[in-house]
Amino acid sequence: MNVSSQYSVVLVAVDLSTSTDYVIQRALELAEAESLHLVYVMDVAHYANAFVTVPIADVETQIREHVKAELHSLIAKYSLKNDAAYVVTGHPASQIHALADKIGADLIVVGSHGRHGIQLLLGSTANGVLHGAKCDVLAVRVDK
Repeated sequence: MNVSSQYSVVLVAVDLSTSTDYVIQRALELAEAESLHLVYVMDVAHYANAFVTVPIADVETQIREHVKAELHSLIAKYSLKNDAAYVVTGHPASQIHALADKIGADLIVVGSHGRHGIQLLLGSTANGVLHGAKCDVLAVRVDK
């Protein structure tokens, strides 16, 4: 069975950790490189407390520029489309859902650290994406 024919627009949520390459490689097993879109969601509220002496707009700009550079490296490495990378700001699951709807994704791929217990109760991005997605979701188990 040729699974790749089932998915024509695939959104891959990346966190730019050491598991990012593995998550992208798993997505490529299901779809052609031309159909992959990468998204990194900046949760600015997360950074607000860490940098209290620096204006949050400056922090956001610096992080956004760094993330864009990393995403462009991934685009080149995996021969993706030049316009297939997005940096968005907000709550990760909500932003991933919104972008998936906007680009007409029929699959969302996200890494999952397999949390359990209190960590699962507090929620995870993979769990949040799974609940509320209008398309298929692949949670790729990653070690961490």
